[in-house]
Amino acid sequence: MSRKLKYNLILDAEFMRMKLPLSEKSYISLEENIFDNGCLSPILLWENTIIDGYKRYEICRNWDLPYVTRHIYFQSRDDAIAYICADQLKRNDLSKEAVSYLIGKQFEAQKNINSRLAAEQLHQSTETKRKPGRNTNYSYQTAIDLGKQYKISHNTVYKYGIYARCLDIVWEKEPDIIKKIFSGKLKISHQNVVELSRLPKAHLRTLNKHLSNDGIEHIGYSDMRHELQWKRISAATNPPPKKEKPPEHDFQIKKLPQYDPDAEIASLSLTIPSWIGTIQRVKENTDFTQISREARNKLLRQLHNMYEAVIPLIDQIREDKRNG
Repeated sequence: MSRKLKYNLILDAEFMRMKLPLSEKSYISLEENIFDNGCLSPILLWENTIIDGYKRYEICRNWDLPYVTRHIYFQSRDDAIAYICADQLKRNDLSKEAVSYLIGKQFEAQKNINSRLAAEQLHQSTETKRKPGRNTNYSYQTAIDLGKQYKISHNTVYKYGIYARCLDIVWEKEPDIIKKIFSGKLKISHQNVVELSRLPKAHLRTLNKHLSNDGIEHIGYSDMRHELQWKRISAATNPPPKKEKPPEHDFQIKKLPQYDPDAEIASLSLTIPSWIGTIQRVKENTDFTQISREARNKLLRQLHNMYEAVIPLIDQIREDKRNG
């Protein structure tokens, strides 16, 4: 440990994002405690970057107070992220959205850690001429382990991973929207977070103004596409070019077919039964004890990919049904 009065520590944006903010009441209480008793809890550092203690550091710098630091070693950034998420998830003041985000972030980091550890083990096994360990689907096994830890299904862990990735994308473009979500002031489904992540930065900024000015507390898919009128928002942020006078040609313009909003859905609905038939045929005709590990893992990966595509679509349909 070392005591420092003036020491410029590094503030990492992603790490700070996972250290969800204290309420105003909790912050004032922490500030008063440091005034009265000093900063007794050490600020945790990885090299020179703060891992834990942002608010303590902020208070001490603002009032020129001494503080204590303690260093911790992580092999990689993923290890640091997994540690921060696990530590934050011990809090009892987190919103449901914040918990989902942190579990998703931990999942994304931990599966990379597990893959790295397995690669290191394989390398060591090769060097010592030992038989390599069993090949594993690290994403699946990590989801199973975290599901048991947090008492949720592994499929929910997968869903939280997608949710966390999309929230990070939105955060980079318009962080105030995410702050509203984490604080519980704004309700939005996981699927609609995916939709938000696909919007340009200018659109998200305009949306945030609508949310703030109109006091909107819930965003549904229909809200994004109709009530908030994305066409109007797009026009405001990307004005159309001035219309030019059309050339005077004597010919007829071919009339385009009318847009059918059900076309894509109808096509997908016709395709899915063939998938179901193929899956049932595989179940009935395959001896799974005889198939190769490579074939098993390849099928498992594709089934998980299908699941990650299907669940958000089901959520979106249900969301629109409730709003409709």
